[in-house]
Amino acid sequence: LSQNHRIRETRRTIARLLTVWNEKRRQNA
Repeated sequence: LSQNHRIRETRRTIARLLTVWNEKRRQNA
């Protein structure tokens, strides 16, 4: 249960980082 929660948190964090990265790249373009 704890491991599943950690994986879910990690995936959400990665998704947020990708969103921020895409925003920065779009602004630079």
